Amino acid sequence: MEQLIKLMMDQMNQQFAKIDQQFDQVNQQFSLMNSHFDRIEDRIQSLKETVKNNASEFRSHFRRIEDKLESHDKMFELISGSAK
Repeated sequence: MEQLIKLMMDQMNQQFAKIDQQFDQVNQQFSLMNSHFDRIEDRIQSLKETVKNNASEFRSHFRRIEDKLESHDKMFELISGSAK
């Protein structure tokens, strides 16, 4: 009877050991996924900053172009006025 109980306990311990291994594997996979998500979040943040910087730079370029166009318009008006 004792041997039967001991055998059953050993089998249960083996099953628990397998379950522990599976939980460890799941935990490792979650850790890997978390690190992947962290890297993705970092990349998204970097992209956001890049887009924000580009938008600011484009606004600056557009302002410069508008100023140049305005200057050219004034020059054309001046030239066309003197040509009359």
